[in-house]
Amino acid sequence: MPTPVVTHVILTIMMISISLISIAFFLGFSRAVAENIVKPQVNEVIQYISRQMLTLYILINSSDSKLIVKELNIPSSIMNRGYRIE
Repeated sequence: MPTPVVTHVILTIMMISISLISIAFFLGFSRAVAENIVKPQVNEVIQYISRQMLTLYILINSSDSKLIVKELNIPSSIMNRGYRIE
């Protein structure tokens, strides 16, 4: 029969392990939910940029102007995270 101290140590280790596993699970779950929220917003920005590039390409081919400037209205961040367009 194990002593009460050994039992207490084993149960404490089990509780800490279960707590850490629960925290890891919920962090992974919240990351997956955030990713599913961000994907449609990123796709909207990508589609907007591609449409504007196509429009600009058509304008360049039909114009004799040497300088054409196009301003894109895109959000500076998505879900409070910056991004870079390359």
